[in-house]
Amino acid sequence: MSIPRFGFVVTALVYAMLLFAEYLRPGFVSTALNVHLLLLVLAAWLVALAREERVGTENTVYRFPLFIVLLCAILLALVTWNIGGVFGDMRLLFSVGVGILVIVVLRSSRFTSLS
Repeated sequence: MSIPRFGFVVTALVYAMLLFAEYLRPGFVSTALNVHLLLLVLAAWLVALAREERVGTENTVYRFPLFIVLLCAILLALVTWNIGGVFGDMRLLFSVGVGILVIVVLRSSRFTSLS
């Protein structure tokens, strides 16, 4: 996954999660952040994605193993649950959101072999 595509996906997920949190508890997000400013970031990622050149490479592409991705997601979700007492009844939503975000980030991360 390219950097502009990755940035677009992560920003869209964060935007959707914050809108959902705002829907569940009005004022929870909007007191500190205007969520719709993320639409400007989404537009910038779309422009970068549109300008990206598609070039084929012959490098070997590796991905993180699914076991490591799930382990990291579970661990970070548990850490978010334990530290997230300030979120109140939104703690479950944020813990699940962190777990999903970790899975999206690590499964889309690839590293190449230049051999």
